[in-house]
Amino acid sequence: IGLPKDEKIIGIHYEESEHCPTEFNKTDDSMSCQYFADYMAQAKLVKAKYGISNILVVSESADVQNEFAKYPEFTFFYEPSVFQNSSESDRHDAKTLVSAHEHVASYFEHHEVLSMFAESGTEKKDGCQEAKSSIVNLMLLSRTDVLIGRFTSNYDRLAYALMCAHAGKHMPYISMDSAWCFDFALKSGNNRGEAFYC
Repeated sequence: IGLPKDEKIIGIHYEESEHCPTEFNKTDDSMSCQYFADYMAQAKLVKAKYGISNILVVSESADVQNEFAKYPEFTFFYEPSVFQNSSESDRHDAKTLVSAHEHVASYFEHHEVLSMFAESGTEKKDGCQEAKSSIVNLMLLSRTDVLIGRFTSNYDRLAYALMCAHAGKHMPYISMDSAWCFDFALKSGNNRGEAFYC
């Protein structure tokens, strides 16, 4: 699918719109805005420890690809539909995983039944396509070797659970907010300045 066969890869799930609300004060540790650079600081630690320089980026932000050139020591991969509003020249700055969509699409034969459109300002989004993209990216994240994300996110927690199930062991991770916890209603960290219970 475009990823290196014999090399390890870091998975980053970056949610810019959720991480960087303008009303939050960056000086407040419990409500700090985490930029892509903050994730890359963690990726550099992972590279120093494990020697991994490949990164799969999962994000709904089309702007994040503009950050890739700042880190020439890494090779970036991404699922192209995430950046569907980007120019064609920008898309080719990183390797793409086009065939992943084709593989997962076989599970969605009744597109006309599943497809729902949601208004987002003047933009219409294809609900079926959004669902397929989400599943593709979830499965791709679960096949990486180190996960960098947020464990207040059910998406990241599920990706990590699938990663461990696939590997048959606990895998390295870095959570940008709360720690992983294994039970229900346990306090495990903070989310937007409030206690987070898994």
